[in-house]
Amino acid sequence: MTKKYFITFLIFIGFILNLKAQECTPPQPYLLRTTDSSAEFSWIALAVDSLWDILILNNNDPQPTAESIPNLTVTSNYLVFNSLEPCTNYKLYVRTVCNFGIFGEWSEPIYFITSGICPLNATILSSNDIPITTLTINASGGIPPYTYQWVDEDLTIIEGANESSLNILGRTG
Repeated sequence: MTKKYFITFLIFIGFILNLKAQECTPPQPYLLRTTDSSAEFSWIALAVDSLWDILILNNNDPQPTAESIPNLTVTSNYLVFNSLEPCTNYKLYVRTVCNFGIFGEWSEPIYFITSGICPLNATILSSNDIPITTLTINASGGIPPYTYQWVDEDLTIIEGANESSLNILGRTG
């Protein structure tokens, strides 16, 4: 092979690799359903794509980079991911695995929460100001948004008391 043909061949290979890299677009995932320990997804992808990396992270984890290691690689645009923790916020990313070892960008995240009986921690704080005492609930855990309901000493629901704070007028004893 002469030098002229070799250079033309290298340019042709570079052109093909560049075209393939341009076709390596991120898919558009969407959530189908969740349970307490699994999530079901699908995604829209180009017809020529047939291999995808999947990455599921806790909601507070940073965005993935090109070097992020996927949880798994799949050959179908449908996935049921099992062994998730109940009552947990997650996010899913998908990227296309292209020819020649080229990877597409990670998709935009899909945020989801697994279901289940979610423990809720609540602390009631009192301001002890006279003549008004304010009780405030600090809630964490569970699945927000929270619903508040206050009751009196007879366990009768206090109508309209559905906020995280409750003011009590001058009561002693």
